[in-house]
Amino acid sequence: MGETAYKNLKVLIVDDVDSISISIEMIIQDTMNDRFLYNLLIAKSYQECMSKFAEAQEEGYPVDLVIMDLNLKGGSETVFYHDGEQLLMDLKKINPALKSIVYSQYDDPHLIRKVIDSTGADAYIVKGVHSITDVKKAMQEIFLYGNKYFPEDLLPKNDPAGKLTESQKVLISLMEQGYSIAGMSRILSKDPAFDGASIRSLQRKVKDIRNLFQIDKNDDLIPALRKLGVIKE
Repeated sequence: MGETAYKNLKVLIVDDVDSISISIEMIIQDTMNDRFLYNLLIAKSYQECMSKFAEAQEEGYPVDLVIMDLNLKGGSETVFYHDGEQLLMDLKKINPALKSIVYSQYDDPHLIRKVIDSTGADAYIVKGVHSITDVKKAMQEIFLYGNKYFPEDLLPKNDPAGKLTESQKVLISLMEQGYSIAGMSRILSKDPAFDGASIRSLQRKVKDIRNLFQIDKNDDLIPALRKLGVIKE
């Protein structure tokens, strides 16, 4: 794409912490090296971001890149993880050509994969010691070379959801409906096609599912699988 890809770049930073936005602005200035023009917008919430993004669209000078956190304050000043993910999906509905860098504290590989898959993000950076370098690399990969940027150590090496057996999927479905181990045993013992419906057998099967996703407790299993995108909302 070449260096001309940086000319007249409009960047929207979305983070409810002022110090983070200032740090990102300094990264952008350093990455540009004062060679190219750019316009910077800052928003602290879902609503403010949508307003500034829509205004840029109406002016005929749309946002080229959004750098955003996943935790954003809404009108009630309450932080929700899903606000950032939903915001990015909504922005891309307005402008499918939008480039995006998610800049978040979340470092769980499976959650990162879920966010990438749901939003089409061009880069995912975990806030931390190496994040400044990663943001610079991400901008260069996106605008100079037309690539996406995801540090390899952040992504799951294998997708455990692909290893689920049919019987494990049945158990997950029943647990999502609120059935206990004993309740599942009563239901599945009537199904001749299901192998191993005793309470002890089902306890082992559920434990195998937990181990597959590295989840410690039965009560945490369904919420965790929703968070990872294994169970669709």
